[in-house]
Amino acid sequence: MSAWDDYFWDSDSRVLRNKLGIRDRGDSRAAEHAAVARRTAQIINGSVIIERSYDASHFCAIHRHLSGRLRLGRELSHGRYGAGRQPQLRFAIAT
Repeated sequence: MSAWDDYFWDSDSRVLRNKLGIRDRGDSRAAEHAAVARRTAQIINGSVIIERSYDASHFCAIHRHLSGRLRLGRELSHGRYGAGRQPQLRFAIAT
């Protein structure tokens, strides 16, 4: 068993451990979609204010709000990618 496997309820289901205790993949996906939809609506209707700087910190603030209270490790790569040649953000679950 690898350290990565510790993030799942079990190796067969491949469902990430979560605060709701959901172990079914379909139920987990539905709960995540519902939560992200609620948080998206909060941004759109202005009940959550995120400074619109349109830079990496803006992207991170949106991601942080949409993902709820997940602890994410993030690394901003120093290379330039894509048509706009913008830095690429890489997200991974933190230990």
